[in-house]
Amino acid sequence: MLQKINNPKSTSYLNFKKYCIGDQITWQWYENNCQPNNDQKGINFGFFAHLFLIPPWPRALYSTPVDERTLEVHDIIRGILEYNRIKVDIIYRIAVQFTLPIKDEGHSVAHVDHPFPHKNLIVYLTDPEGGSTVCEGEEFLGEEDDAIIFEGEHYMYPPKKGRRMVIVATYLDHKENDIQMVT
Repeated sequence: MLQKINNPKSTSYLNFKKYCIGDQITWQWYENNCQPNNDQKGINFGFFAHLFLIPPWPRALYSTPVDERTLEVHDIIRGILEYNRIKVDIIYRIAVQFTLPIKDEGHSVAHVDHPFPHKNLIVYLTDPEGGSTVCEGEEFLGEEDDAIIFEGEHYMYPPKKGRRMVIVATYLDHKENDIQMVT
């Protein structure tokens, strides 16, 4: 289920957004938005990203901070989630990504970010101008500073013009009912 949540637009968030939109951040090009496979539906177009926290993967079963601003963006993400009364146990991944318009019509490859339980947070740093997010059949066309959470298979449409720039994070929220008491 896709749900819009409130973004309190803290001073830290606004300063971080200014950094991301500016010319000080470095970008890495990724040729595909997912690992290619034969069953994929959608277009496996490329995008630019700046990683802050790399998620666990088969070789390393822990997340790895890879940027000096990781704690800053961690605190922003945590602040947005806690503002919405979402208690987080762990944040697995943090990146800022941007996608440009593509010549083909269609959406990215549908995928799930990790092979373990998690939820997704997307915060729109720019107006996506047609770059909607779709999760389990629900479509959301965000505006600048909108924030959404969801879980499950999802994909996105590239923008019609400009760039669709978002903070992407994956996390595990706290469920008190999931805690097993040891006796």
